Amino acid sequence: ITGDVRSVASVGTSNRFVVGTLANGVWRTDNGGAVWVQVLNITDPVLHIQSFGSIVLAFASTGCYRSIDGGITLPALDNTAPTYILDSSVMSAIVMAVGGGGRFRSDDNGQTWLQQSTTHGLSVSMLSAQVVLYVEVPNNTVTISINGGITTTPMNIGTSQDYAWKVRGYIYP
Repeated sequence: ITGDVRSVASVGTSNRFVVGTLANGVWRTDNGGAVWVQVLNITDPVLHIQSFGSIVLAFASTGCYRSIDGGITLPALDNTAPTYILDSSVMSAIVMAVGGGGRFRSDDNGQTWLQQSTTHGLSVSMLSAQVVLYVEVPNNTVTISINGGITTTPMNIGTSQDYAWKVRGYIYP
């Protein structure tokens, strides 16, 4: 692999992994890292990779790429797909994603996307298809949605100066 690795995801239950780099696209290994093959040659940063089943989503600064064959190929989605995604969460066919472009939802395994908000997000965690937690940037707020991300309500857990919370394994002060 050439380039700094930004994101990694395991694909299925095999020794297949995919990694996104800051300046040299996406790479895949089928043997636990002994040999790597470049599957997406772009110079834009790949900020986040999500894998579920044989589907791999790679979110770059300029586009979204989706594989349905376990990362063997990684074609670009159309220009309505989200960019600058920093985190995502999957439940059944629903994918929620957040980043610098806002909050997005896909109901078809990441094939098509609906932008739900333009608020910059840091992290997302789906508790069910309807209950979703977000960490959003202005004001470092944690918000909750009980309608699948259509609307959100700030959670009353203090101010950004006197608490820390944990969402999906990341700690935000």
